[in-house]
Amino acid sequence: MEVALLLKVGSKVVYPMQGIGVVSSIEEKNFYDETKRYYTIDILNSTMNILIPADKIPKSNLRLVSDLSTLEKILSAINKELSPESEELSQKEKYALNMKKIKSGSLKESIELVRDLTHAGNIKKLNSNETQILATAKKMVLEEISVIKDISTEEADDFLKSRIS
Repeated sequence: MEVALLLKVGSKVVYPMQGIGVVSSIEEKNFYDETKRYYTIDILNSTMNILIPADKIPKSNLRLVSDLSTLEKILSAINKELSPESEELSQKEKYALNMKKIKSGSLKESIELVRDLTHAGNIKKLNSNETQILATAKKMVLEEISVIKDISTEEADDFLKSRIS
């Protein structure tokens, strides 16, 4: 089902690369004799507000915050499957792959990124791009876990560390 149909004022959403937000208003606006529905999303832990037309939501990868059951399924599966080593990829290819994952907005792909880059960082020093992607993915994951479990980001960090190996 299309995400825009599920959104209502107060819905908690994940906006890729920006973080967790709350739909603060839904308005009809008329531009050039065309009326469109717009959603205003207030990004938590930020002063940023995003105004997005309903027809742009699918391409934005905006999604509702996952539930506890989904989080648990992802964490159970994630430790059973390791991402294939990307040692044969160039730095440019690794960067493109990592950016694609983070821009997908997928909780599973973000957790995989955190797991894989943390593991890689334990073996050798990450380059600056990898360090930045890890920080962004981890921030997104911790914010979502914090909202799902209604805990602080510090508690979410402890929870995540205990669940990914």
